[in-house]
Amino acid sequence: MIKDWLPLNNMSELFINKGKIDNEKLIEYAYGIFKNELMNEQNPIIFNNKKVIVNSPIFKCNEKFVKKGKNCNNTIFNCENCYYLNKEEMFFHITSNRDENIIKNLKSKYRNSRKSRVPGLFSYDRLNHIRWIRKIINEYTSNNNSDILYFEDIVENEEFYKRNNENMPKEKAIYFYIKECQFIVIIGQNLWDKKQNDYYLKSAYIVNTDGDEHKFERLYLKYKKRQEKQSGVS
Repeated sequence: MIKDWLPLNNMSELFINKGKIDNEKLIEYAYGIFKNELMNEQNPIIFNNKKVIVNSPIFKCNEKFVKKGKNCNNTIFNCENCYYLNKEEMFFHITSNRDENIIKNLKSKYRNSRKSRVPGLFSYDRLNHIRWIRKIINEYTSNNNSDILYFEDIVENEEFYKRNNENMPKEKAIYFYIKECQFIVIIGQNLWDKKQNDYYLKSAYIVNTDGDEHKFERLYLKYKKRQEKQSGVS
């Protein structure tokens, strides 16, 4: 059930021509929303008086296993006609799913990294929810909307570790979860550099597996217990 304060999630219907979706125009339109709503320096998302940024490399299709054709099998596009080329990797991250058939053939060190999503399987459902990301963060910040379950966790940032070959650093993961809509937005904040600790978008997606539902319910309950303990509530 869509909340009345959320945008409609039917963007793909705007680009139906002769019974078919014009995927190229749809993706370009969604990318414009991505840039305007999530990367707008003149009107950034603000949370806890800090900006929420998109800290993402540009997709150049230069990973070795991509060149070998290991992660470009897609029903919507391919390496010769890639709609994601020269766009931020975060854009395809929030508009595609992990391709489990590809991932199982990758070396274990790649299976949970950003390299397992280059670019992944395009998802109309994920793309149609792109306008929810900014709205959900703003709605929680401005109205503390009870539709949104808020919780935090401290996690290890594997990508920073792999890029810098240093000790595994910690980051704060912040979750905005609308259980009734089965949708979650996740932002992060690094805990290793206080000079550059703006929040950054980590992910946003439809929660459609029992495993994910149980995980987020467990994290929410753990967070609530920590909050109660800190406030002296028993």
